[in-house]
Amino acid sequence: MLRSLWLTAIYLGFLGIGTSAPFVLTLGYLWVDTFQPQNVSWILLKQVPVAMIMVARPSRDTSCSTVATLPG
Repeated sequence: MLRSLWLTAIYLGFLGIGTSAPFVLTLGYLWVDTFQPQNVSWILLKQVPVAMIMVARPSRDTSCSTVATLPG
C-alpha cells in the first residue's frame, strides 16, 4: 500500500507542477512511459489510465483556430 501511495504522490506531483511548467508534463510522460507505474503499483494506479491522463491536457487557446498555410 505504501508503494502505491508513493507512486501516486510522484504522479500527482508531475501533474501539479506541470500546470505551471509544461516541460514537467513531458518529463512526467517519459517517466510513465519508461517506468510504467501502473505495473508496479498494487492498488491505486492499476485502476487509472496513467499515460492517457499525462498526455491529455487542455490547449491554451481554444477561441482562435488558425491553420498554418505554406506560401505558394
